[in-house]
Amino acid sequence: MPPGPRKGSGGRPAIPNEVKKRRGTARADRMPKTELVAVAPVDGSVVEITVEQALERSLVAGSHWLAESDAVGVVLLREALEHFADLKADPKTKPGDIQKALALAMTFAGQCGFTSATRTSMGLAEVKAASKMEQLRAQRAKVADTGT
Repeated sequence: MPPGPRKGSGGRPAIPNEVKKRRGTARADRMPKTELVAVAPVDGSVVEITVEQALERSLVAGSHWLAESDAVGVVLLREALEHFADLKADPKTKPGDIQKALALAMTFAGQCGFTSATRTSMGLAEVKAASKMEQLRAQRAKVADTGT
């Protein structure tokens, strides 16, 4: 084989779809065919919750893209998070072991689509804060429902 990079490798990395959307250069024929689902941004309450509670919230938020066949990945993610929590609670644990457990948990989280990078690459969901117009519409609908 001749020296140098393999044929087809090299060049600049692909630009993420989110960047293309922001720039206005996204082409419809090159976008994922799935409908993106708006996911609410994280609120300040996540600071006080446990790892188990965080997983529960994530499973509820991600239930629309998880299939029954993803059960093994979800169980492995839960086990990895519990292992990470156990190591973190033990003061005798080496920091390197905690980092390895965290990396393993993040790998499983990514495989289940719970990281922003994997959600974007799979075309599943994007974090979207409610715009001012959406807030006003929700307020108007609430007022119309109550009749005041």
